Amino acid sequence: MIATSTATITEGEEPAFSQTSSPSKAEEIAWGSIFGVLSIFIVVENLLTIVLFAVNKKVRKKKSLFLVINMATADLIFGALALPLYIYLGFGMPDYKELAIQNGDLILILSLDIASKVSLVASLLSATLISCERFYAIYQPLNHRTLTVRKYRIVILSIWITALPFSSLVFLIPGQECTYVGMPFASILLTIICGCNIAIWRKFHRGNFASQQKNKVSRKDRLTKTLLLVSVLALICWLPFVFSNALRGLGVTIPWRHVMIVNLLNFSNSCVNPVVYASRVPEFRQALALCCGKDKKALKKENTETSSNKNAATSTTHTKTSQADSSHPNFEEAMDAKLYPTEEQELFALSK
Repeated sequence: MIATSTATITEGEEPAFSQTSSPSKAEEIAWGSIFGVLSIFIVVENLLTIVLFAVNKKVRKKKSLFLVINMATADLIFGALALPLYIYLGFGMPDYKELAIQNGDLILILSLDIASKVSLVASLLSATLISCERFYAIYQPLNHRTLTVRKYRIVILSIWITALPFSSLVFLIPGQECTYVGMPFASILLTIICGCNIAIWRKFHRGNFASQQKNKVSRKDRLTKTLLLVSVLALICWLPFVFSNALRGLGVTIPWRHVMIVNLLNFSNSCVNPVVYASRVPEFRQALALCCGKDKKALKKENTETSSNKNAATSTTHTKTSQADSSHPNFEEAMDAKLYPTEEQELFALSK
């Protein structure tokens, strides 16, 4: 992220690598091929996510997905610009900067630093705000319904305004921006993501929210699994990177092969995001099925059956709620329960 590329891990810091672990030619080719394939997957997956959002009206109506698309846009920029430059310049091999400068590639080095920082900061910020948005949707469902498209656009603009200054750090504190700014910033965002997801899981685990629903067990289990998956993937992709850079800041020598593995995990976050979010949204799956040539009549039949089942469940819940005694102390909560299915549908559009 903030220097996710080894371009920023190594710059200006001699102890970043162990000189005894310089890669062989075969290793260079192998790692270059791995990162090349990863770049293709990142571009294809995120581009497909953006296209499906653009062509599907149902998806565009879901305001919560704006943050997901913003994250896909940031990951697309990283996969299409930063990662190819990272591969071309030697993916952080020892003395790669000196060699690049000798070959007249200084502009490419600066482009790599700027593209990687901006795109990956924006991606992690988007992931953080997605967790915050879900947290807000559960703990303040009525207020969450009042969020407008304009507010989401302001948040997205703020993400990029926040990400852009990171590109200037390479000029202000070259070689140190990752240690003194990037890692603390990434650590804070990861803590927020985990905190929001844990709070949401605890809310559902206690049954304070999901107990209002007809299908409370299956929905609670599905959302809990999704949130735990998001948390685990974020930790897997980012914690090794944060930890390795913390060691670097202490002057600990990091073997080249270890750096490659850490970066591969970190870069994979841009590839995993579309799978975790976009593939779990029903409207995205339907749009993808149509793009793949699935019969529209079959999809319409499936949607009709699903809608009928949901309407039947909602009707049952409404009937039971109407029979509640208005003098009962929990009558107000019972009436409010009618609002939750609609709110949770928005939440599950993001989490499914």
